[in-house]
Amino acid sequence: MPADAPMLPRLPINRPTTINYTVTAETEIGSPNVQSSKASQMIGYMAPGVVRKEIAEGNLRGVYFSPQNEGPHPAVMLVTGSGGGANETMGALLASKGFATLAIAHFSYEGRPSTLMDVPLEYFRNGMDWVRSTAGAERVALVGRSRGGEGVLVIASHWPEKVGAVIANVPSNIAWPGCCGVEEANRPTWTLNGKGIPTAPYSFEEGKAFHNSTEIRNWRRFFMPAMLADDKGVIAVEKIEAPILLISGEADAIWSSSIASELVIARLKRNNFPYFYEHISYSGVGHFAAVPQSITSMTGRPFLHPITKT
Repeated sequence: MPADAPMLPRLPINRPTTINYTVTAETEIGSPNVQSSKASQMIGYMAPGVVRKEIAEGNLRGVYFSPQNEGPHPAVMLVTGSGGGANETMGALLASKGFATLAIAHFSYEGRPSTLMDVPLEYFRNGMDWVRSTAGAERVALVGRSRGGEGVLVIASHWPEKVGAVIANVPSNIAWPGCCGVEEANRPTWTLNGKGIPTAPYSFEEGKAFHNSTEIRNWRRFFMPAMLADDKGVIAVEKIEAPILLISGEADAIWSSSIASELVIARLKRNNFPYFYEHISYSGVGHFAAVPQSITSMTGRPFLHPITKT
């Protein structure tokens, strides 16, 4: 696998990109006669009039996308996964649909820590307050994917009065330690009032062994016991006071987001959760479920997950 392989296709957010597809097929096995068909798809994220603004206020970092029409607008805050940075692709797309969106950056971004560990939940509380005030909204919807899906469930369970909806893409049902090395594995990912949020047991050396394995499915086996235990580090999703949407891929080879999502649903049912909740699981879809406008024909190319590098 090339060392410089990208993690995902990087398409510009400020102008549409045309993707050309060509399908070829032999009319008979071994026949020199080959038929082909071509098609094109235009992918765009940011509509005309959407305004992109980099945010650096106090310790708050990220990118704010405001819709083209005057507000007030419904507010959204995006939380990234283990790749860090700011999710500008989703931010631009949501703003194009009328949502004032803060793609918050909590690590791996200028002015923020380089690794995912010891992140104060208060940082996200401040981000929610900022986007609510800026957009003129009473509450904010939280959207996150992977470790960000875990994150939005944790955040919403601590400040339910600020959250109007939660969309957790390929999430975990439990909180995990930091990512992605020996030091991080011995530290909590999230803190509150200076104390670490309880996490599931985690052995970096065991994870490293899985990392070096050629069987990516080993990653599922690595995360599965703690997910199924639904005990240490479990996220108290029943404390959320808003509708919850969980999106997963049944073929998720990083961790079993479908099983984790079903465990979240089971916990909500046990606690008679009074708000709407739903789990949408896509058959044959992997860990990049809910990535906007994914290019299906490019899934065979070597795009790397930030943890597994596979």
